[in-house]
Amino acid sequence: MDNAAALGQGPEALLFGQVDVESIESLAPAMLLAVAAGGGNRSAAAGSFVVHEASGACEAVLEVPLHARYPPPQQQPAAAGAARPWWHAALSVAVAGELPRPLVVARMLRSVLLLTAAALCAVASAGGPIVTETYVCDPATCKPPACLCASNAPPGGLKPSEIPQFVLIGHDNALDMRPYSHMVKKILGDKRQPNGCTVPVTWFAMRYHSDCEAGQAALKRGDEVAMQANRFPPTDPFNVTDDNPNYDSRVPPLTGKPSVEREITMSREWWNKKCGLPLKDMVGFRAQEFINNPPVRTALDKNGWLYDSTLIERWYTNSPTSPTVNELLWPYTMDAGIPQECGFMGPEIGKCAPGEKHPGLWEVPLYQLQKGEELFGVASYGDTKLGIPPIPDMLEFFKDQLDVKLAGGRAPLEINTFYEFLSVSPNRKECATEEDPFCFQIEREVSANGKALDAFIDYALAKPEVRFVTYSDLIRWMQDPVPLSQFDDWQQCNVTGVKADLSAVDLPAAEKEGAFYRTQGAGGGDATPKPAGTPSPAPGPSPEPAPEPAPEPAPEPTAADEAMPGAPAPRPVLRRLKM
Repeated sequence: MDNAAALGQGPEALLFGQVDVESIESLAPAMLLAVAAGGGNRSAAAGSFVVHEASGACEAVLEVPLHARYPPPQQQPAAAGAARPWWHAALSVAVAGELPRPLVVARMLRSVLLLTAAALCAVASAGGPIVTETYVCDPATCKPPACLCASNAPPGGLKPSEIPQFVLIGHDNALDMRPYSHMVKKILGDKRQPNGCTVPVTWFAMRYHSDCEAGQAALKRGDEVAMQANRFPPTDPFNVTDDNPNYDSRVPPLTGKPSVEREITMSREWWNKKCGLPLKDMVGFRAQEFINNPPVRTALDKNGWLYDSTLIERWYTNSPTSPTVNELLWPYTMDAGIPQECGFMGPEIGKCAPGEKHPGLWEVPLYQLQKGEELFGVASYGDTKLGIPPIPDMLEFFKDQLDVKLAGGRAPLEINTFYEFLSVSPNRKECATEEDPFCFQIEREVSANGKALDAFIDYALAKPEVRFVTYSDLIRWMQDPVPLSQFDDWQQCNVTGVKADLSAVDLPAAEKEGAFYRTQGAGGGDATPKPAGTPSPAPGPSPEPAPEPAPEPAPEPTAADEAMPGAPAPRPVLRRLKM
């Protein structure tokens, strides 16, 4: 803490912190008597008393000029630094009668000021709307279900203690009966939530090595089938749209030059036309190797996706989006831009364009699992070969991740996996070669990681606040938030498929006709449509068996998947501003 007598003029007491004026006034009504714009009937101040109070990632700076008169309340000033991730308010303090010497007043007010500063830090830790140098969103015009501003507080004005603790289980890469049976039969089994719902999985499924039987079974069970790109990461040089590529990743050798758009849309087109999965039930996307760039998001926006979940998010001190473990960024739409660090993995992996916006397209942040500011990845947890810190006890690690979130801000907990993480690779000595199809096709045993996930789910289910949901159901809740006390009736897990509001998504009208949000949801119809883009493919014919591709292992995460970033940015220095 730093106390100082500072010379100056003006009736303002200036405060920095992530709070609003109403919160400030409610904290100390006897002391903070008026909100002023500065100026007015000023009197020369004899001096001012400054208090700095820091608490973790939160810092409050109070400057109280000492004066005999104070100006009448005026309109709250417009924040000149509105683009910065701090809220500003000008406060006036009135003291009746003649003022004694500044030092005496400073001593008299010191205890009150310290308590106020500490209280302001406590208010700041509740989180709130995100404002950065490049991201400003107006909640008066950006309203659910089609739009939601970025925030690190729960939606709908709900307190963390009032909401469910959501847990999302994701599975990347191919969706065929091997990983499906492994997850559903050997790990999830007959587990049920308190409301009778199954423990759902969101399958981010590429076309390559997937099969119709698994996708159809997943939807019937209450899982979600989201998409990955057809086979390759959607990155350069695949960044120019090619409407008619001479390209089929299932028939080597590869020919033509696939575009980002084609690489992304081929997966869903195949699942729709070959397997009969409705387009309205395949509206989520995650890119292989976490590649993200404007062409990827443009393709998603243009071709009828509801959300992306590729941008990695972690908390660190003074992060503009997630400054503490209790203030993590929640899902948001990209109407006002993207406040996240697109280049977290480096510019060759991710980038955002200045002013890039995608109205109606949601981002579900891909949360790093971490202890303090130490990062443990987003999928290959504990794989030291990829540069990730070791995890001696995976079950205790998962339990700790849940307990910390449950006791704090209750941002969703994501556990993302893949087949190789959950299974034990077969004994290669029994195979003629490492490429022997037998090694890939045989039934695998559950790995130690898979057993840890199994036990963790039991642990989580024993907690009354925990609810397992799909990614699209999390978005549905963001669109129409309800407290935990109402959630079980709201969820309607007896209805399968995507139930989120799709009014801002460019899908064929026939696809939306029987969608949940049109018949039973809170939205009750479509919002004003976005400008027309390339239409999504029409619903496909009745399901027919898909040809089984030549067996080969599904792609495993590479070192780039889990690369560790450098040290967090240094804590910025707060400046006192004169009004």
